[in-house]
Amino acid sequence: MFLIFLFSVQTDLDTSVYKILEYTEKKKEPAVAFVLSTAIPSAGHFYAHKPIWGLGFAVGEIILFERMINAKNNDILDDENVWYLFLSFTKIAEILHAMNSTGDYNRKIKKELGIKTSVNLQPQRIGLNIAFSFR
Repeated sequence: MFLIFLFSVQTDLDTSVYKILEYTEKKKEPAVAFVLSTAIPSAGHFYAHKPIWGLGFAVGEIILFERMINAKNNDILDDENVWYLFLSFTKIAEILHAMNSTGDYNRKIKKELGIKTSVNLQPQRIGLNIAFSFR
C-alpha cells in the first residue's frame, strides 16, 4: 500500500514538472512582442498568435501612412502632421496591444495545462510566495 502511495505521488510530481516545463516552452514574452511590433508592423501580434489583430493594425498603419504622404496642407485633416500624429498613436496602440496579447496567450496556455498560479503575501516576514496547483 505504501509503495502504491509513493508511485502515485511520484507520478503526480512528474506530471506537474512536465506541465511547468511545457508552459515554460510555450509561453510568450511581452518584451519580444514589443521589439517585434516596434521593428515590423504586426510581427508582435503574429508572435502572440493574434494574426487578425496584426493584419488590422497593419492595414490601418498603411492607410494612415498613405494619407500622411499625400497630405496637401489645405485643410486640418490634410496636414501631414495630423496624419503623423494618428499614425504615432496607432503604432503605440499596436505595440501595447501586442504586449497585452502575450499575457492573454500565456493565460490560455496555463488554463489548457491546468496550471493555477496564486500569490500569497506573508505579513510576518518579507517575501512573496508563488504557488502552482494542478487539476
